[in-house]
Amino acid sequence: MSKLLTFYITITLLACPYVFGETIKLKNGQTVDAKIVEKTDRYVKVDIAGIPVTYYLNEIESIDGVTLDGAPQQDSPKPAETPLENTTPVTTLDSSAGARDDFQKGVDYLNNRQYPEAIAAFQKAAQAAPRDEKAYYNLGCTYDAMGQYQQAIDFYKKALQINSKYVDAYNNLGADYHSLGQYKGAIEAYQKAIQVNPDFSEAYSNIGAEYICLGQYKEAIPYLEKAAQKNPKSSAIYNNLGAAYRFLGQHQQAIDYYEKSLKIEPSITTYYGLGASYYYLNKHKEAIDSFKKVTELDPKYAEAYSGMGLAYAGLNKKQDAIQYLMKAKELFQAKGDSQSVTQIESYLKKLQ
Repeated sequence: MSKLLTFYITITLLACPYVFGETIKLKNGQTVDAKIVEKTDRYVKVDIAGIPVTYYLNEIESIDGVTLDGAPQQDSPKPAETPLENTTPVTTLDSSAGARDDFQKGVDYLNNRQYPEAIAAFQKAAQAAPRDEKAYYNLGCTYDAMGQYQQAIDFYKKALQINSKYVDAYNNLGADYHSLGQYKGAIEAYQKAIQVNPDFSEAYSNIGAEYICLGQYKEAIPYLEKAAQKNPKSSAIYNNLGAAYRFLGQHQQAIDYYEKSLKIEPSITTYYGLGASYYYLNKHKEAIDSFKKVTELDPKYAEAYSGMGLAYAGLNKKQDAIQYLMKAKELFQAKGDSQSVTQIESYLKKLQ
């Protein structure tokens, strides 16, 4: 089974960038408005549509207008922390009985999360059947499950050397490049999957997701629309279309896609994105209703309380705004998010 990237996995601040976000100007001319969730002397990590994206300091010209001087050179990329869907291994091997026995042992070990034993079994199967791509593919699946994405990439490539039309291997290769922050490499892998199977909706969706990670929202939309045509019952694809249009500032289109997504499957992320777009259109009551849906599903979702606070402020309901911003502050403090706490305190001062 191949992986499908969505923005359902990690829930972080997605709205109201002028209160909680930073403006990062890259040396290639691209501007990114997003919340910085981690900052070191080598890189900053921001949240874009629920996916952590890493920018190295030597790629950045300025943050909030402050120029970076003496940025260190980029070294090995830091893996993204957002987990993707688990890969289901192939369960049969077309080879000798001995190789099949080792292969089946590997599948059983992998399903039981006994990863070292699974690797040993799949390696024995690969040695006994070196021209069967499935053992290498399952080695990739195993390393994926361990979060060792570069090793997984190596084995997916071995599988593709044997079978250049292995669509799932291309797709999982792309997903692992994504996990390593190599979004352009991911796009290339997904495009190869489409060349083999033009009806492979996951690859179109994943290309759209990668373009969102690159901040190329207009480029994302045609791929996501193509994915929706091929898989009209995917709530994740409509959610990602909503995210792309929201980042383009086209909030009514975003709302339309978020609502399509919610008709298929309710989601915290989709309700939050819906609330954010309503907020940007000054539809504060609708924004509050959407943010409340988020807190019903997750009472500790700090960003939704901050969104409600801002929406109540937009309605000139000062006490309600303070109440929800204070709740957000409490939750951010519990998470150790001092940056968001400071930003909320600054906004509270304007209300008090």
